[in-house]
Amino acid sequence: MAGENEEVIGWWFKARRSLIKGFLKKYSKGGILLDVGCGCGNTILDIGPEFECHGIEADCSKVANAKKKGLDVLLSTAETFRFEKKADVVLLMDVLEHIDNDSVALFNTLKNTKKGGLVIITAPANKFLWSHHDVLMKHKRRYSGGQLVKILEKNGLEIIFSSYWNMVLLPVIFIFRKFDKKSRKQSPSPFSVILRRILDFESLLLLNGLKLPFGVTEVLVARKS
Repeated sequence: MAGENEEVIGWWFKARRSLIKGFLKKYSKGGILLDVGCGCGNTILDIGPEFECHGIEADCSKVANAKKKGLDVLLSTAETFRFEKKADVVLLMDVLEHIDNDSVALFNTLKNTKKGGLVIITAPANKFLWSHHDVLMKHKRRYSGGQLVKILEKNGLEIIFSSYWNMVLLPVIFIFRKFDKKSRKQSPSPFSVILRRILDFESLLLLNGLKLPFGVTEVLVARKS
């Protein structure tokens, strides 16, 4: 859902940030954090003081927006950026699906990551969910069948945890996206509180080590070998 208007689906963005913060608390002790494809920087703005946060973003308007918030965000792409410090933690949240060669982006990101560094990734899952929505979001792919795990392992990452996320809402999302072919102006959902609570409950399951068998999103936590 990268590229979506946060004012429209703020419940989703907030739930995803909460999940990421939970993983950081569980698997990291702090240090330099690099959010690759950080958008306007709302995630790094929300992360605690135990991290020294930096961002990478390819959209100059989003970089300008982030800088207005006082954030350190570099204008560059995931495939080409060079960072002055190696990161203890790297976030790639709904980024790889936008890139033609996701392996190149991951390889370059890992060059800027410390040995033993943590990598947290979210990405759209399941090819059967491909719809007009993915075209609008400029997705190159959705990941299925352990495809993303194989890419990570090929690049020397040890998978600590992997699961699907956004499981309960998958049937509704599938039906809506498959049968609604038109580009429409969206408005905030009146059920946003309920939707957020559903995702927060799923996040709680993941943070307690449980894995969901299917979902709209794939979530992976890995460590650089």
